[in-house]
Amino acid sequence: MLDEHQNRLASKLGKIRDFILCVMGIACLGLAIYSSIIDRLQAGTLLFTAGLVLIVFSNLTRFESIKALGIEAKMVALNDKLTEANSLLAHMRDMVGLMADTSFQIIGNMGRWDAEIPKSEMIKIVENFEQLLVALDEPIEITQAKLEPWHRANIRDMANSILGALSRFQQYRNQVLTEEARNRTTPVVDPNLDSRLFDKNTEFIRQAYDIRNGEIDDFPERIERLIAETDIAEPAHLRWLLREVSPMLKELHYYLRHKKFKDRNGWLARPYSYEIPLDFSLVQYAK
Repeated sequence: MLDEHQNRLASKLGKIRDFILCVMGIACLGLAIYSSIIDRLQAGTLLFTAGLVLIVFSNLTRFESIKALGIEAKMVALNDKLTEANSLLAHMRDMVGLMADTSFQIIGNMGRWDAEIPKSEMIKIVENFEQLLVALDEPIEITQAKLEPWHRANIRDMANSILGALSRFQQYRNQVLTEEARNRTTPVVDPNLDSRLFDKNTEFIRQAYDIRNGEIDDFPERIERLIAETDIAEPAHLRWLLREVSPMLKELHYYLRHKKFKDRNGWLARPYSYEIPLDFSLVQYAK
């Protein structure tokens, strides 16, 4: 009686595995065709290969052996024990994990499959993968490790938005110094004063990039401290700058702590390579 129950359980798990692999394979083939149509041959080739592999694995139970490219895969008859069902589940977890690794590397490091993926579709892919890994009882630390390229890309994008705002503020300050020097009617006591002020602006942005290239976990706090301690502009102007970049600093701080967006809709609404809007005509009114 127990053996019969174990056989039925193993059979059901096998069918579920084969069905999921087949669906994933068909989806990959569909994406491959679409990528080829829009001339994304690299992505099409990758997805087509993945689709074929998944479909072949979904039909392994129907063949005694498979020969391809001189490699022979011998099929072993299903064991009647429940331990084999667990083994099949482990193999399935490994396969999904491999696909997750590849997909997150493409999404995180390239941000696209040879073309820009809409943010709404990208986050849906990531969340579906994460849910699938959780459903397969993948340990949370391993799941997070597979998601790391995705997290790195999001952190990099938010940090770059903040650095872009600081760079534009530095350029604005250089323009102000240039105008002041041009409109000056009396010579300054120190002939190197202007040069030192420009160098100070350059040093400010260099330190900001050094912070980005260092330990990213404390990036928001160190940027806030950099703005508070610098003297490249009047204190009121620096407070204005901090207010402008503060929302993104807070979003990045939350993401670094929780590995998810504090304002998901806000992230979806922002374009790629988002630039924090800065209206420098308002600086003179800053308090």
